[in-house]
Amino acid sequence: MIRPSLTLLLLALGRVVTCLQGANPDDGPADSLDAWAEASVAGEVEGDDATVSIWPEPDGSQVVLDAPSSAAAAKTKLVLESKQDSTVFYPQQAQAIWPKVWNKGPAKADKLVLESPELAQWDLSVAGVYASCPGTRSGSARIRCEWNKADGRFHKWAKITLRRGGRAASGRISVPLTLTSRAR
Repeated sequence: MIRPSLTLLLLALGRVVTCLQGANPDDGPADSLDAWAEASVAGEVEGDDATVSIWPEPDGSQVVLDAPSSAAAAKTKLVLESKQDSTVFYPQQAQAIWPKVWNKGPAKADKLVLESPELAQWDLSVAGVYASCPGTRSGSARIRCEWNKADGRFHKWAKITLRRGGRAASGRISVPLTLTSRAR
């Protein structure tokens, strides 16, 4: 199944990976920024966990390698999408990522948490946050957006601006974003 967008319907345990083209070596020291997004659901899901893996194709489309196998996982449907401003990230540059989260129901999520590991390991920091990402602000050590009572019509997005420090280029920056949903 080939998908031209970064949107992935996650049924129980899934991951969407967006890998971007590397920087042109003639442009000076730059890294490419990979936006990882993964999601998990806890609570109403029964039976085996289902796994969805997405990998990019050279033309920018994506291929699903593993598909969900548990019918019980359909109780909660989440969508996690992440986009970014540019494919290269120069030292001292700021660049925005745009995570979007949907709960397509039918089950209500008591809490949704979108988070990253500590950003300092990639020489990154949060330079600014716009729209809905409660728990993250300029200067935060990590991305952590927490929403309560996400019903079947829940949809939130944020613009999170990351600033890169001055370290020499390492070729690729890969920042995982994890979305966790809890239902009682």
